[in-house]
Amino acid sequence: MNIKDVHDLFLLIYNKEQNADMTHEQIDSLLHAEQITMMNGMYEMYRKNKRLDDALSPFKEVYSFVDGNTASGVITIPAGYFGILSLMVSQYDNDLARNVYSSVEVVDEEELIDRLESQVVPVSVDDPIAIMSKDRKIQLFPEEPATGKLRYLRNPAAPVFAYSSSGRTISYDGNNSTQLEWGDRDIIKIIYNALVTAGVRNMSPDLMQMAQAKYSMEVKP
Repeated sequence: MNIKDVHDLFLLIYNKEQNADMTHEQIDSLLHAEQITMMNGMYEMYRKNKRLDDALSPFKEVYSFVDGNTASGVITIPAGYFGILSLMVSQYDNDLARNVYSSVEVVDEEELIDRLESQVVPVSVDDPIAIMSKDRKIQLFPEEPATGKLRYLRNPAAPVFAYSSSGRTISYDGNNSTQLEWGDRDIIKIIYNALVTAGVRNMSPDLMQMAQAKYSMEVKP
């Protein structure tokens, strides 16, 4: 679904159910707020649900860092960061003649001291840990430069329905619009939730069936 389809479906239902006007800019704001809310919920559950993992796939990114930009073990999080998926560091093993990767556990401040003092599972360059600092940086322990990869989710792009107008005629401008990046199934959910937020509480079954038939999807919260 492109952003015009999204707005058309939203207005089709909204105009039938509400006796009020809604601008395209207001719809974009509603859609963006709802997709951030949905992403927060999915991020909390994605490891337990493969469907959610697939839904979040458009937003997965990989950031490679090296010794030269991680002074004292500080990794600067890329712009647009939403949430961490995994963190790993690599060391070259001369015996194996290849890089060996180690997963980095990200702990909270309460766990940090216990882990640093642990004799059972000592922290080392081969088995590091990390914390997320308040200034959106990741601190590795040991506090040494490192090479590795940060896999993370980025923020979804805010949707924009670009258009020109002449009198009461609105002409959609696809070239300058910003599309929702989700799969159609999730876009339908975003539309549904945006309509509820906009005050549409009791959508008539025929409109829901129309949306389902048009996009061959089930419209549910």
